[in-house]
Amino acid sequence: MADIVITIAAALALGLIAHELRIPPLVGFLAAGFLLHVFGFTAFAGLQQVSDIGVVLLLFTIGLKFDLRSLLQPEAHGTAALHMITVVLLGAGTIGAAAAIGIVSVGGGLGTLALLGFALSFSSTVLVVKVALRNRECGSGIFRHGESLLR
Repeated sequence: MADIVITIAAALALGLIAHELRIPPLVGFLAAGFLLHVFGFTAFAGLQQVSDIGVVLLLFTIGLKFDLRSLLQPEAHGTAALHMITVVLLGAGTIGAAAAIGIVSVGGGLGTLALLGFALSFSSTVLVVKVALRNRECGSGIFRHGESLLR
């Protein structure tokens, strides 16, 4: 029971700190997980189910704000493709460099690195869009005239 309380308290505290720093609270929640792991906390029974529910709710709220018409704009295609290619290359390169110097172990070669970079491109897109909207960086591309893929 104490592990559950500590986990929720850490996530709440770091989520609030992230919000105050004007970054998505999700970053604070992730930081809480990393810090708890560093201090030796292990996952309590049922954490996987709770986290699965959280991911489903996050995707549901993103889906509610999603405007399909903005995807049909030519600016959205170019911006999304450029972002995805850049993040795939940076992500795969970073993980590959970490594997080359022995920080991480990655089996499967270039295909695995490309898949990991591809996965990173999806998660970073949501954060980039949310931060840009929060900062009102709505000048071009998918942020044209104050509109975005996420309304």
